[in-house]
Amino acid sequence: MAITRVSRLAAIAAFNLLGCTPDAGRERPWGGAVDTLANGAVHVTNPAAGIWDAQSAWRLQRTLEIGDADGDGPAGFSEITDFVVDGSGRIYVLDGQAQEIRVFDSTGSFVRTIGRRGGGPGEFQRAVALRWGPDGGLWVVDFNAHRYAIFDTAGTYLGMRRRATVVRVRPWPGSIDAQGNVTELSVDPRTAADLTPALLLVTHRFDAELPVPVDTTRIPRDSASYFEHANAVSGLVRARIPYTPETVWRHDARGFLLSGFTDRYRIVRQRPSGDTTLIIDLPDRAVQVSAAERAEAIKGLDWFVQEGGRFDASRIPDTKPAFRALYADPEHYLWVTPWAPSERANVAFDVFDPMGRYLGAATADFAGAPASIVVHGRDLYLALRNEVDVPSLVRARIVGRH
Repeated sequence: MAITRVSRLAAIAAFNLLGCTPDAGRERPWGGAVDTLANGAVHVTNPAAGIWDAQSAWRLQRTLEIGDADGDGPAGFSEITDFVVDGSGRIYVLDGQAQEIRVFDSTGSFVRTIGRRGGGPGEFQRAVALRWGPDGGLWVVDFNAHRYAIFDTAGTYLGMRRRATVVRVRPWPGSIDAQGNVTELSVDPRTAADLTPALLLVTHRFDAELPVPVDTTRIPRDSASYFEHANAVSGLVRARIPYTPETVWRHDARGFLLSGFTDRYRIVRQRPSGDTTLIIDLPDRAVQVSAAERAEAIKGLDWFVQEGGRFDASRIPDTKPAFRALYADPEHYLWVTPWAPSERANVAFDVFDPMGRYLGAATADFAGAPASIVVHGRDLYLALRNEVDVPSLVRARIVGRH
């Protein structure tokens, strides 16, 4: 494929013209390169060191934590399945086991509960995700009821829309755009019989309650490795081999697909049509799998053994994949969750600017394993599980972001 080389100075000038320079005070020169491919896609090759130095790096400073280790009261979460934040800083937390939404104000005080378990209007059978609609309504994705239930911020039930797919993936990877179109994961019918069928992101508009497909994006196939076993009762049983690379992807609010196969640190951005617009590379880091982590991973395969399976522990890698997850914030900065040396390490994210330049690591003053994040203004919200596996919702100020 033909490649046009862009000089470093020209690349930086282009970034400046587009208004994507780092915040004031970050003067360390970017040492990467930008290539323009024949199809017009931009390939950004980053150095291992980011633009930030020790003084300019963003820091995550905890300002609020909602969670009760004793499991008492509204903050005693059984499972934080999803959460959203509104313009007033109120936090809506979906407890998947309780099947209810608990609302807290910006100080962490409990406000109200929305919904409950059941099959009637405004009730949930298996609610798994929360999203904001364009009119400010809270949409609740309910797998078992095959619908989206819609509420206002006071908890009043406004109505529902039908889901157009039976695919069930958690965390739910869908989105709702400014026009109220919903993008959901579906299976390519041509590969529906495969063990690993091809997945599609299908965008639907709604004619009354009925979804009408308007756009489709193909998801890269997951090339993850599995232990497999066939028995007469369950058929083929598969267990993902711990710490092997997998396809990680995220559909952002602009309609782009961000994805990467984690055998290397590369993130690709595509339009719904499938055209690649941006490729981001960062040098790989070798993070070792500790003996304790290996032992825990093997213990996690007990269910597979109970199903009659056998596994070869030597197939568990000695090093972890390049990264774990990714998220694009409302200002189009990319937050990537790297693999930490241990689950007790402080939370950290690799941050890239809207043009794909590596800024550096934003490190928190608290530890935990982040399950999901939301960036809202200058605050970052995380659903965490701490070292004793207690779920909590943490808000952290992004110190240094202007």
